[in-house]
Amino acid sequence: MNPNGIMPPPYAFVVLTGLALAMPLAACSLGTIGGVFSPDPSDTQATTSAADGTLPQPEMAGRWLLATDGAAGCTMNFSGSARGHEGTIAPEGGCPGRFFTSRNWSYEQNAIIIRNHAGELLAQLNVTAADRLVGQGPNGEPVSLTR
Repeated sequence: MNPNGIMPPPYAFVVLTGLALAMPLAACSLGTIGGVFSPDPSDTQATTSAADGTLPQPEMAGRWLLATDGAAGCTMNFSGSARGHEGTIAPEGGCPGRFFTSRNWSYEQNAIIIRNHAGELLAQLNVTAADRLVGQGPNGEPVSLTR
């Protein structure tokens, strides 16, 4: 009963109970400790980079699937150190166009550049997600790399 002697409707109890249970859970999901927001340290780079419109450089070492419009994709092995700015490429075979000649990659001006054995540009790709790059070849043809 409230101070006026009126019994509150039963749904008020349900709503208040729900709020009482939801508040601590919401605080846990926000990462608060003692009322202070503490972000996940691993999100700092992504947040900082997103503020200027770019995504952080992806980890290039490993296998990537190259795709172009109207052609079968191929797997390419990228080497390089963690967050390195260059490395080598070993196509596994069946790559479309001149991508079978891919030999090295570099990270320049927020883009991954793929070059052949003679140093000629094969593609320039922009990071759209940690596991996806999208761009184009020298003739404007669309090219993508995904994990």
